[in-house]
Amino acid sequence: FPAIFFVLFIGLMSAIAASVLAAQVTGIKALVAGFILVVAFVGTCALLYAITRLLFLLSPVVVVEDKISFERTWSLTRGNFWRIAAVLFLVTLPPAIVFLGAFATLLGPELVPLFHQALNEHMTQQAFADRLNAITTAHISTMLGIQLIVAPFSVGLACAASAQGYKALADGAPISTPRP
Repeated sequence: FPAIFFVLFIGLMSAIAASVLAAQVTGIKALVAGFILVVAFVGTCALLYAITRLLFLLSPVVVVEDKISFERTWSLTRGNFWRIAAVLFLVTLPPAIVFLGAFATLLGPELVPLFHQALNEHMTQQAFADRLNAITTAHISTMLGIQLIVAPFSVGLACAASAQGYKALADGAPISTPRP
């Protein structure tokens, strides 16, 4: 997989570099920036699309079919990107809510006054950054502990969704036999 990701990433960076070179011919900075932004956005969306389709069913394909097959995951997910994206969003939502709730509970009482002070007293960027760093440093071990508690649920939900997705999409689809 790293080779596939690397090729996709190099393609994205090449497209951005080519758009920079092509857009510089115009000499209009706003047009150049807008064009680069559009190319970067479209390229990032294409990269996320490819990664989602390649990885969502990879674990079940490897377990059930006894081989690593990106071609199989790509063919099984054909026409289901938005469904997969919705499922991934929904299975990551509960653990994210728990983690963000813990974050707000722990850091909220200190962050709200800091932001209020920064807005009303016109704190310098450095003073704001120093105070924010002190607040987050004081709570980082607790946040990591909460993340360690939430992580198994996140992984379990994602793996269950992937397994159910494979079951639904591969039902009746021919399984290619592993090569000796």
